[in-house]
Amino acid sequence: MTELASDAREGAMRGGGQRGGAAREAGARGRATDGGVDGLLDGKGAVRGERAGSVTIRIPGAPGKPDGRRAVTGVVFDMDGLMFDTQVVWDRLWTPALAPYGLAPNPDFIREMRGTTGNATFAGLRRHFGDDVPAAQIYDDLRSLAAAEFVEHPAPAKPGLFTLLERLRALDVPRAVASSSPRAMILANLRTSGAAAYFDDADVVCGQDVARSKPAPDIFLEAARRLGSDPASTVVLEDSFQGVRAGAAGGFVTIMVPDLQQPDDEIRALATCVCPSLTEVAALLGAPDASGTRGVGVRGTEGAEDGTACGAGR
Repeated sequence: MTELASDAREGAMRGGGQRGGAAREAGARGRATDGGVDGLLDGKGAVRGERAGSVTIRIPGAPGKPDGRRAVTGVVFDMDGLMFDTQVVWDRLWTPALAPYGLAPNPDFIREMRGTTGNATFAGLRRHFGDDVPAAQIYDDLRSLAAAEFVEHPAPAKPGLFTLLERLRALDVPRAVASSSPRAMILANLRTSGAAAYFDDADVVCGQDVARSKPAPDIFLEAARRLGSDPASTVVLEDSFQGVRAGAAGGFVTIMVPDLQQPDDEIRALATCVCPSLTEVAALLGAPDASGTRGVGVRGTEGAEDGTACGAGR
């Protein structure tokens, strides 16, 4: 187990509280510190893990092996490239952000920057362009360009987003957004798209709310704590490599929905499963059966009768 994962498990054992007033109060108090993830899950009361009547999600098995089933007590959404078709915009805006400094991005730089914020972005800029690069100014320029772009051209929702949100609301599954983007930009995207109706503002976590950027799991741990949901039964939905690494490091049920990058062997090994769209994720979620428990509605393996095409990860 990695050091990050070990920290995450230790934090989870300290509790997340119940969803509602206590969880929100704890969420308002706790933030990541420079010392790591300790304190991210230190709300009062016991962790809400698997419980009677839990919603479940089917995890596709490897070829020749049966599917698995996991309890779900919360779902955390990344935003750029997962909820909205914005990652391609961020990628494109690196060119005008770097141009005034006589710099230009290459594909490796673009891939590395996806899902990062703050110090992780500064480190990437210095790694690619040298220690003297004005990293903070370039990052501010990039965010200003993005803010103007999204005001003029609101981001379209990714396929299946509202299908999944409706499914989660019908099953009464707590939901959060955890994105490296600025909070104002996250809220603007949610409101202009109509997705804000499915989230409470208190359950929106931005990069400034935690000390460490992805691939550290801090932002997802903070979101899970606000929901009062144990990481082991919290689904993290991600499109980026850095996000999948963060979800796996935190011990989450990490589902990759690829956007601009298809998973390589490393990411397939880290992800719990890989789905082609959010529509397929919705199909994996269980619905209440006749006994009152929440069983599985459809299969989710590639080639299954229902036509879904989610594949096994780890």
